[in-house]
Amino acid sequence: MEIDVQARDFTLTDGLAQAIVGAAKHYGSTFRRIVRKVAVRVYDLNGPRGGADKGCLVVADLVDGRVIVSSDVDTDLYRAIPRAFAKLKRGTQSRRQRLHARRRSSGTVPREGALRG
Repeated sequence: MEIDVQARDFTLTDGLAQAIVGAAKHYGSTFRRIVRKVAVRVYDLNGPRGGADKGCLVVADLVDGRVIVSSDVDTDLYRAIPRAFAKLKRGTQSRRQRLHARRRSSGTVPREGALRG
């Protein structure tokens, strides 16, 4: 799985980069068969004006061509990052369940393990 991380309007520290990559790898290991790429953008909503609102946007490209997007905003990126990935995980699980239900209702039986993350 490819991981793309970018910070907008501020310098990405090593600690933040490690937190992002760690969360992305954990997510990717959970859904390794259906996720092709994860792009993470962290940003400061107030930019040069200052302020406390920081955001994390996560986009997952799935192997079926679908895209799942989640985000979270907090005063602390170390809280926003795992919450954005938790939302992404819920969205990916929903997508996987819909695929599984659609294949079951169409009469095609997926091979064992095909829809596991």
